[in-house]
Amino acid sequence: MQNWNLFLNTCINGLPENHSAEINDVLDSLRKSLRREFKNEDCFKSIKWKLLKRPEKCNETDFALLQNAFNKSWLLEEIYQLRNTFNSIFDLAKNKHQLEQYLNSWIEFAEKLNYSYLNTFIRTLKNWKPHIIAFASQRITNAVTEGLNNYLRYFKRISFGVPNFKHMRLRILVASA
Repeated sequence: MQNWNLFLNTCINGLPENHSAEINDVLDSLRKSLRREFKNEDCFKSIKWKLLKRPEKCNETDFALLQNAFNKSWLLEEIYQLRNTFNSIFDLAKNKHQLEQYLNSWIEFAEKLNYSYLNTFIRTLKNWKPHIIAFASQRITNAVTEGLNNYLRYFKRISFGVPNFKHMRLRILVASA
């Protein structure tokens, strides 16, 4: 049990990044459904990466394209703003108590939209909230481990024909040196 808690504490510290990706998925799912619903509207076609960018990295052209899409869908704008607020919560909160207050307020507001993809995200957020709140005191993530795991998975995919584990290990060590 003690090892499991250590594992959770190590892995969960990366959750704000993971949840940012999840809420981006909610935003992109809505964009895709709007594209299907409004096939003749060009405003939803070329905005994926503009929606997923942080607002401080958007230029005036990006904002103009986003505003055009927001004029067609108030829900897209609401979820975009919710995503931006969610991301900023982790920058603003100074301690666990403050982060918990911000998250509770965010969840309360988000639940009022009653959007199915967002509700799934909210349910996940509630389930993992104690672990996410732990991030406020530690301010560390497992991003390096996640990056290494991603690299190893990629290397495993491209390593067809490597006769045994010893050779694959050597190939990984040489490539990552």
